[in-house]
Amino acid sequence: MKRLKNLYGLSACKVGCLSKILKETLAEASTQKFKDPPEKLPIGIRDKIHLRNYFRRQWQRTRDPEFRREFYRIKDEIAEETKQHLLQKRAEQIASLIPDSRSLWRRSKLLRKPYSPIPPLRGETGYPALAPIEKAEVLADSLRKQFEPNTDPIFDNPIVSGKVHEAVESFANSPHINNLSSVTASEVFDFIKTLKPNKSPGLDQISNRMLKNLPLKFILYITFLMNVLMQNCYFPKCWKTAVVVPIPKPNSDLSLPQNYRPISLLSCLSKVFESVLLRRLNQFLDDNNIIISEQFGFRKKL
Repeated sequence: MKRLKNLYGLSACKVGCLSKILKETLAEASTQKFKDPPEKLPIGIRDKIHLRNYFRRQWQRTRDPEFRREFYRIKDEIAEETKQHLLQKRAEQIASLIPDSRSLWRRSKLLRKPYSPIPPLRGETGYPALAPIEKAEVLADSLRKQFEPNTDPIFDNPIVSGKVHEAVESFANSPHINNLSSVTASEVFDFIKTLKPNKSPGLDQISNRMLKNLPLKFILYITFLMNVLMQNCYFPKCWKTAVVVPIPKPNSDLSLPQNYRPISLLSCLSKVFESVLLRRLNQFLDDNNIIISEQFGFRKKL
């Protein structure tokens, strides 16, 4: 077990080093979009947000009116302080604009673009969420509620669940031979060529355009890394972490969080690795006749 953890740690370290190198290379080779990174809210407002979340959880758990009063009091303070902070920040940005450096004209061009922000959202408490961090939390609560496990007795059959758990445990504890073929650099290169360059990146900010412009040495390193991951039967956790973006549903009330559909932006490197695994898994299923002949969906040449 200790050796397995060391292998997982080594694989995760290699993935982290690759992501760091690519991001540093992009920063050195590209014109920065911002002179300074985006600022977070002041520490005082963030502390109040944590305190507000605590009172909200306590009120939902106990229904004590005292927790509810404290929740709304701190919520009003956060909304007012956030509004004043954003107004002050906007005033400082406007005061720093200089016509000679064309910053004034770039800002006016951005302001003329059509922009439709997410309106105030009504969460479980019925109180509108105004600040972006509050809207994000309302959307997160809505998605968490929508994707809760189904506890209906019709679907949560203990007999079926026990058999499924037993089958999974038996499969996980039985020895397996990893006889999948190794990844080749040409295979990785051919798949990267098919990627669309304008797709949004994931949490690591490594885009398809970056991958399509990598030199051969990096392609060889990615191939080596994927072979190590396959040998260790390990899929990096950072490649399974997605950035969830809410997209409004057409012709619906946008003040309700359930009227937004989520899209998940995964790492572009994870898509390359998934394509490698998918090709080998499909080949394994076909060679061993595991898929029944009645299965027609999601199969090639059928």
